[in-house]
Amino acid sequence: MTPSRDAGPWTRARLREEEAKHGAQSGVLFLPGPDREINPEGCVVVKEEDGRVKVYVLDRGIRHVRWFEDEAAAIEYVIRRYVWWEDV
Repeated sequence: MTPSRDAGPWTRARLREEEAKHGAQSGVLFLPGPDREINPEGCVVVKEEDGRVKVYVLDRGIRHVRWFEDEAAAIEYVIRRYVWWEDV
């Protein structure tokens, strides 16, 4: 499943649109946000903190922490590392 390269920068909405288009769910949790209902264990979390964006895996504790300057870069990293698209 390959998302369109011309769709512009990654946003929460674009990620959800790609999921809907391909009938898949990534399990990415955005905090704070409306996606809090996703099982918080075993998911990738994208969270704004101290003016930057923190990405980590929540699996019986916080693992694999990375920091980014903006959410678009963080979401692209999550997709490349943790989501089903290998060739983004």
